[in-house]
Amino acid sequence: MPRGSRTNNAIQLGAQHAIPHHGASVEGEGVDVVLQDVTFRYPGAERDALHGVSLTLPKGKVVALVGENGSGKTTLASLIAGLYFPTAGTVSYNGTDVREADRESVFDRVALLPQDVDCWPMTVRANIHIGDVGRPLDQEKIEAAAERADIRTVVEELPHGWNSIAVKDFERGVRLSGGQWQRIGVSRAVYRQRDLLIIDEPTAALDPKAEIDMFESLRSFTDDGITTVLLITHRLAATATADVIHVLNQGRLLESGSHAELTALTGGHYRELYELQAAQYGNGSVPAPRKGKPADA
Repeated sequence: MPRGSRTNNAIQLGAQHAIPHHGASVEGEGVDVVLQDVTFRYPGAERDALHGVSLTLPKGKVVALVGENGSGKTTLASLIAGLYFPTAGTVSYNGTDVREADRESVFDRVALLPQDVDCWPMTVRANIHIGDVGRPLDQEKIEAAAERADIRTVVEELPHGWNSIAVKDFERGVRLSGGQWQRIGVSRAVYRQRDLLIIDEPTAALDPKAEIDMFESLRSFTDDGITTVLLITHRLAATATADVIHVLNQGRLLESGSHAELTALTGGHYRELYELQAAQYGNGSVPAPRKGKPADA
């Protein structure tokens, strides 16, 4: 097939699966996201990446998607964010099917932090502001977002502070570590101030203590009772205090519940994964509950 034809086909396919510009507005404070019997297959693939998934992301809660690599976590997060349409089934925001919703009405509700944080050759300030370039730069809010992501002190101690270029080979350039870039990425997401914060493998470059601190900070975003945090990870120690845990395996939803409920399931998949990971660290203890909540909340 000529190259031009392939490009046109790709554009047509993208338009076919894009949320419309003039659909229904998503109403209400915060978002309740409901997936009903969702199946998804990538174009040209021989099998489904997700099959028959039904679950809910309640408003103002911490929800964790867990499972081994290839279980469908990132694909499911993309569907929840409105980046893909399901092949079958529905994804709805506050009762509005994303197929019928206005595109900006959906995207204005979501902040997405992917696994790989883009490292732009701009100032550190601009690298956070790029999370929401549609509004004027607000230094106070940038600093507040950096504080929430525990990166503000690091930035302010750089030779040129917020004006430092976040790539070493430039004038005023600095080299940031992988963990620091992940915190810059979290700052971008926080700066957007959206109702649904989707975080995909946010702690891959962090040591275990920094990982737990990061998850504790992310969990605090739901304290307003409105913001929903969706954590996608295969590392279970720090997600055990999520309000709801959904367990995926080979594109199917196997189990849902709290950490206490899932570890009580004899022969359960989550229990098996958790015990294997705990054994790697030589620690089989259950993490402390969220502050202000009982252990079985």
